[in-house]
Amino acid sequence: MTRLSVIGFLDINAVIFSSVVFIGDNWLIAPRTRVIAVRRDFPSFFGNEGRFEDYPLFQRDWPRLPVPADVHFVKRDEGVIQVDLVRLTSLSTSAMFQAGSTHTVRSESRVKQFRQLASTNPAAFSHPPAPR
Repeated sequence: MTRLSVIGFLDINAVIFSSVVFIGDNWLIAPRTRVIAVRRDFPSFFGNEGRFEDYPLFQRDWPRLPVPADVHFVKRDEGVIQVDLVRLTSLSTSAMFQAGSTHTVRSESRVKQFRQLASTNPAAFSHPPAPR
């Protein structure tokens, strides 16, 4: 069955980094973000940085939560999804906004951050961060 999605007013300031805005019904949404972020007082790149394989964080399986067998719900399928007003400041890093239904949503955000600041560790500028 095809449904009509009606949004009276939609105001979104920013949608970034694998985020999704979807109006209507959908079968699968799978945003994914993987980031290695290094903040240094003095910008430099050593050429051998940024390999996701070097960090266990990016190798782990997704956690799977068990679906309870005793979930009860009432579905009213009237053919129209109506939303009067939506104001979003931002969606970032695998977030989603949807007016409609989705069968499956997979969302992932993995961020490994390093801080190499001269005031706390002057030696940090002589070599790249070690894999953890």
